[in-house]
Amino acid sequence: MKRVKVLLVIAVLLGVVGLSVGDAMATWYYNATVEQVGQGGSNVMIRLSSSTEGLAAAWFPANATYKKEMLATALTAQVNTSLVTVNIVSGVVQTIYMR
Repeated sequence: MKRVKVLLVIAVLLGVVGLSVGDAMATWYYNATVEQVGQGGSNVMIRLSSSTEGLAAAWFPANATYKKEMLATALTAQVNTSLVTVNIVSGVVQTIYMR
């Protein structure tokens, strides 16, 4: 019985910690314009802006795992002056889609 109580307490604590960490990692989705794309060291950097979404023009690093794909998408959007939908988590572009 004591083992069950201990496991239950651990499960509750892990749930509380998981919820608090989830709030700290802010996720934002924006419809934005790609202003510039470049390389900053080993990172792909994307300058995004959106007057309607409240996103001031700023540089964001791309997710390192998919930086080649994000570079290709961002360059295509810049050349075609297309809007993109981006998912920014903790200041890093996690996904970028052409609209």
